[in-house]
Amino acid sequence: MIVNGMTSTVGEAKREMGFEVLVPSLLGEPARVVITSPDSSPPRFRLTGFIYEDPEYGTYWVIEAVSETSQGELESLTECDPAAGCEGSWTIAELPRGIRGVLVEGPITTFVMWLEGERRFDVIGPSETFDGSFATEVASNVVLSEPGTAS
Repeated sequence: MIVNGMTSTVGEAKREMGFEVLVPSLLGEPARVVITSPDSSPPRFRLTGFIYEDPEYGTYWVIEAVSETSQGELESLTECDPAAGCEGSWTIAELPRGIRGVLVEGPITTFVMWLEGERRFDVIGPSETFDGSFATEVASNVVLSEPGTAS
């Protein structure tokens, strides 16, 4: 999921990412934190991944990065043509605080991606266990999480 990733801590992620890391406090403690190795890329290309283990929905990730896209570009992904290689269902996900993301329910992964300020968030898990309803619930909990509430 994260190229040149290394196991980390929340504190290290907050120091090394080059953007304000939002710890998804409403999801509980992550099983692991993974970040892009600070030596491998400049801050604008670094990612933070919080990995969660759920007995019913399996392993899933919450990934944060500096966004390189606009809201319009993000939403245009729902117009994806299967002839162009898009698989599964690509729809708008209505999240709290009026945030519009994109929910993708594909054959291998299910994910929700959205923008907040300068950051992009992705919630991703395996389609076999991680369905669109739960992915949207997780994304909503990330949106509702308060910055800086976990250490």
